[in-house]
Amino acid sequence: MPVSAGVALDQRGLFGERRASKIGDTLVVVLNETTSARQSGSSNFNKRSDNSFGTDLRADISRTLGYGTTGPTSPTQQAALASNGGLRGATVFEGNGGSSAANQFSGVITVTVVEVLPNGNLRVAGDKRIAVGAEEELIRFGGVVSPLDMEGNSVLSSYVADARIEYRGSGIGDSVKSPGALTRFFLRR
Repeated sequence: MPVSAGVALDQRGLFGERRASKIGDTLVVVLNETTSARQSGSSNFNKRSDNSFGTDLRADISRTLGYGTTGPTSPTQQAALASNGGLRGATVFEGNGGSSAANQFSGVITVTVVEVLPNGNLRVAGDKRIAVGAEEELIRFGGVVSPLDMEGNSVLSSYVADARIEYRGSGIGDSVKSPGALTRFFLRR
């Protein structure tokens, strides 16, 4: 088979194992990601104050206001001092919050080696677009793969360091799930 100018032959030989090892080689990444997170918080705050004045103070107030030593005579005057000079106050705060998320992502994507690091690890990146009718999906992947973690010419995504996995969809199905422009405007307030 003739080789065109500028194209190098793969020197692995007939029985050599085909593994990604240089820039431009492809590698299969098996995506099997499962994440689950849960967070909850609770807060309670209670402050109470209760102060009472003694009966001597009540008599002093009665004399100062001109009621004499016998106290107020009208029902309104009696009601004004009926509390025996007591002061009360209370402050209560309670707060609760929580959030949870669970994601599962599985599939296969073939990526390209974009850099060979000095220690032999491979920086890989790639994306896959799938369009069916009016719907389009994008899967984008990037990260660093150690040749020691490869089985043949594939690696599990859980063995990829600094992995970046992006999954996005566009089309009618995704537009129904997102809020309209007016709703987004009021949510920013």
